[in-house]
Amino acid sequence: MKRGTFSVYGAVVLISCSGFLFSGASGDNDSRGEWNIYFGNLHSHSGGSDGVGAPADAYKWAKDEGKLDFLCLSEHNHKEGDYTLDQVFSAANSATSSKFVALAGQEYSTLPTSGGNHVNIYDLSARIPGDLNNNYRQIFTQFLGDYVNSNPNRIVVCQFNHPESIEHDYGIVAIGGFANYGGNWPEFVNNVDPWVSLIAIISGPSDSNMGRDVTPPRDVHRDVDPKMKRSWHEYLEKGFHLSPVADQDNHSQSWGTRTTARTAVLIQGAFNKENLLKALKAGNCYATEDKNLQVWFEIDGAVMGSRIADPGEKEVSVTVRIDDPDETDSQYTIHLYQDKVGDGELPDIVESSDVVKTGETWRTSLQHQAGTHELFFAHIDQENSQDDAWTAPIWIDPALAPESEGGPEIITNPGGEQYAGSKNSNVYHYYNCKVVQQIKPENLVRYSTPPSGKRLHQNCPVE
Repeated sequence: MKRGTFSVYGAVVLISCSGFLFSGASGDNDSRGEWNIYFGNLHSHSGGSDGVGAPADAYKWAKDEGKLDFLCLSEHNHKEGDYTLDQVFSAANSATSSKFVALAGQEYSTLPTSGGNHVNIYDLSARIPGDLNNNYRQIFTQFLGDYVNSNPNRIVVCQFNHPESIEHDYGIVAIGGFANYGGNWPEFVNNVDPWVSLIAIISGPSDSNMGRDVTPPRDVHRDVDPKMKRSWHEYLEKGFHLSPVADQDNHSQSWGTRTTARTAVLIQGAFNKENLLKALKAGNCYATEDKNLQVWFEIDGAVMGSRIADPGEKEVSVTVRIDDPDETDSQYTIHLYQDKVGDGELPDIVESSDVVKTGETWRTSLQHQAGTHELFFAHIDQENSQDDAWTAPIWIDPALAPESEGGPEIITNPGGEQYAGSKNSNVYHYYNCKVVQQIKPENLVRYSTPPSGKRLHQNCPVE
């Protein structure tokens, strides 16, 4: 197995505000530039629903005690507490500064009688009415769109919470854990994927049964949950674009202090609410069991969370860098995962590094086949320690392939079929699309009608 190469750079990591700045040193040839990494918790509760304490106190605790860069109070939409949703949003606005971003949102929670996974919806200030509980179809196809149209300055981002199974939650069967879709996975993905960009692979402990005056232990290690990780992998295979996060879902006085798990977000430019939400919506993040582990993952200059237009038949370059400022002797193995979306197989390791020390960069290359819809992500596996991290994927998508400057070249279509695609892709094309020319003959499939279960390349020419 090819192991790639790694290199050491001098004085690459600088501290900027409360985040970590990747500043490319002389001789670097990756694309880190002026990217900052910030650490926080996207799922927590206060007295705004079934947690404890005033929202203002929760944000203050997260900033002062937890040393977080950001915290979201995601109060249940169907559980009103001692503070209204308006008061939670007001506290968030007051707590936000140039060094700390306080987010507010809602955890859209199905009720036990109907089932379904829970969804965090960030920056949604209009309380979701009770008559929409369990009606996920209306939330994703109408409610959120109407809200954004009426509130164009809001950046609404959604997240799948504690997904123990993609088929059911709490033992109640419903496709993808969501009612109303009747087994129609393509429709479910088409409706929901534009809104949901995050998925928790670490969640809790929520301490929801702990006494209101009890302060939980601090800095307990929290592993990635195997069931949640598998759900993430299964959703990716179905065609979702989901980046992993690590949340605490705390209901007690422990905002940022309960575990060492963090969601890390990569941001270019100023650290503020707008840029944080934009980065989350783009999926520029990773889940880490270490509270300040810095990870950089790119393919051909595109950062984690990116979607790359199909470059055709070529070798793509992969770069992973790891830095831990308080574990200077730490060592890691990097496992690079690959998935061909829609082929029925879950993501699996395609390559692993030799030992990589903190402060080192590992590079390798992979061959991409034209017309193949695939994704890659990295598992950062610390040697002799529990502290691991999982990056957001990077997708190479034939549906995003650019057209040539002179327009598509017409090619011979001997069978008269109108459509074509690769057997390795869930995307199909009009037969005269440029991408079809790049598909190897042994992978080329022709269709006389649009193939079931595949989606049309959005830039295809219409004859």
